[in-house]
Amino acid sequence: MLQLASMEFATPKLVRLDFNDLKQFEQVSDRYRHLGVGFSGAIALQPSNPAFPNKSGSFVLMPMGNLMSLSAYFYKPIGWAGALVCSSRIVVLAAYDKEGNFLGQTSTIGKSSNLEDREEESTSQQLQLNFPNIVKLEFYSCLPFTLDDFFFALLA
Repeated sequence: MLQLASMEFATPKLVRLDFNDLKQFEQVSDRYRHLGVGFSGAIALQPSNPAFPNKSGSFVLMPMGNLMSLSAYFYKPIGWAGALVCSSRIVVLAAYDKEGNFLGQTSTIGKSSNLEDREEESTSQQLQLNFPNIVKLEFYSCLPFTLDDFFFALLA
């Protein structure tokens, strides 16, 4: 008689952050630890420049100071994550495992790289990556950018 082993499958839980619970100029690090993610190099802003529209709510994340990158750290490995980014230049999203090994990357579709052209508007584009065992995401660009509607899937 054939017996089938009882198999349990983990159900992914989607987590989406719109950053509306933050305050203007709040440095974001362990604020979302209870959801399984921390940030480095990120500050909350309420964009006043119409060239950087936000999709949901009032607040977005932006790299702090003169930095052109911000990172998200997951306390348990995940397999899928992303965000809506807004910039007038290319924004790259890269993923790393717990040993710091590069897993892969994606980027927005950029406009002209002619830095003399100041008439270009920013565009919002969704970036996402799907790799097993992601523990760090890094968003970076050569010019300022905003990050909104950050999402990832936890295995419950």
